[in-house]
Amino acid sequence: MENLAKVGIGINRGASSLAMAAAPVMLDDTLKWWREGLVKHITKIRNLIERRFEKILGITCTKLEGSYVMFPNNGSYGKTSKDMTDYLLKEAKVA
Repeated sequence: MENLAKVGIGINRGASSLAMAAAPVMLDDTLKWWREGLVKHITKIRNLIERRFEKILGITCTKLEGSYVMFPNNGSYGKTSKDMTDYLLKEAKVA
C-alpha cells in the first residue's frame, strides 16, 4: 500500500502545470478582448444549435449557460440513443 501511495503522489493535486501557467495570462486584462470575443462566438454557435433543435419535432434541449454543448432529449420517441443519433444525422442533418 505504501508503494501505491508513492505512485499516486502528484496525480490528483488539482490544476496541471500548464493550467497554472496559463491562468494568469488568461485572466490578465490584456486578453480581455479575446475572451469576450470567444464568449460571443461560442454563444452565437450555441444559440444557432438551439434554434435548429427547436425545429425538430419531439426534441427538447436544456439551455446551458456555461457551455455550447447540447444534450438533446428524445424522451417522446421511446428509442435508443443509437436511433436518436441516426435520426439526427440522416433526417435532421445535425452533425
